[in-house]
Amino acid sequence: MNSYTQHIKQRQQTAKQQVIQLLGWDELRYAEMQYRTGRQYLQSYIPNDPEGIDALERSRIFWAWWKNQWLIRDTAFLNTDIAKVSRLSAKRIYEYMHNAEALAHSIYPNGTVLDESYALMIDNFNKEVVNG
Repeated sequence: MNSYTQHIKQRQQTAKQQVIQLLGWDELRYAEMQYRTGRQYLQSYIPNDPEGIDALERSRIFWAWWKNQWLIRDTAFLNTDIAKVSRLSAKRIYEYMHNAEALAHSIYPNGTVLDESYALMIDNFNKEVVNG
């Protein structure tokens, strides 16, 4: 793992721990929200392509991209005066900032993410045709 990747992973871990502490969550709840919102994002982003959703959901590159996007929002959340509001208000703000439907209209996977997922989808299709 190169030093930039290590740096990003450390930033993600630090942000996650700060969010968990502020919201009174555990790591499982945080991970479940991140995953659930990722799935909801895909369903909003490409609503008429279940095969595309499945391909992206299995894509390591998609999830790396998604976690980077999550870090951007976590950082913005943490760089406010969020500690001054009630925990309930902080949770509502956090959920609002990570709203899958809104994110589907404001962030878009780059070509690398889509190309890798498309290749995976084509490979799976070819295997289904061969194995009949």
